[in-house]
Amino acid sequence: MAFNFTGRIRAGYLTAFILLLFSYSITFYTTWQLSNQNKILNHTSDVINKLEMLHSDIKDATIGIRGYIIMKDSKFLLPYYNSRKNVDSIYKLLVYLTSDNSLQQERLPLLGDLIQRKFAIAGEELKVFNEEGISTGLIEKITIASKKNSDSIKNIIGIMQNREHELQKLRREDVISSSTTIKTINITSLIVSILLVIYSVITFNIENKAKKEADYRAAGYRRQL
Repeated sequence: MAFNFTGRIRAGYLTAFILLLFSYSITFYTTWQLSNQNKILNHTSDVINKLEMLHSDIKDATIGIRGYIIMKDSKFLLPYYNSRKNVDSIYKLLVYLTSDNSLQQERLPLLGDLIQRKFAIAGEELKVFNEEGISTGLIEKITIASKKNSDSIKNIIGIMQNREHELQKLRREDVISSSTTIKTINITSLIVSILLVIYSVITFNIENKAKKEADYRAAGYRRQL
């Protein structure tokens, strides 16, 4: 009886401990996965933002040239000169950030060529204006070429951003799924642990009551003897 009584109590608490340990191990692993998924999701958002910044800086180059041609004031060229440095820096960062994405890596060289062409056209436009003025027909031809180049850049950046948005959606779903799994594990382990504790307490009370009754009967037998 004594062995059965203590054995059940120990078994109940031991089972609760093992289940909690198991659930905590799963929770730790799932949380680790969730942390990695959040990093990947942030990484995707960073690529999207850098592509947007790249496009904005490229547009600044055009705005700077246009402002200079219209106003004939060299201070309007500041965005143009700044954009050249910024675009080069952001492009190199994008090469690094997309190193794990072969599809984006294939698109970046084309984008790089278009960017180089963009600044070559801008430099040519600036040179022609300084030498011949705005009235020359060459300026118009260069402007048309610049517009086509800008459209091509916008198109490929849009394609790259769309791909990143698709990845972002998938990765956000993974994060939500992992979060739901962690909540489910935590709630389940809590419920199981509470049930096991209740079982152990009930078992303890039943066995303790039976032990007291047995002791009482044994004491009665001893009195009779």
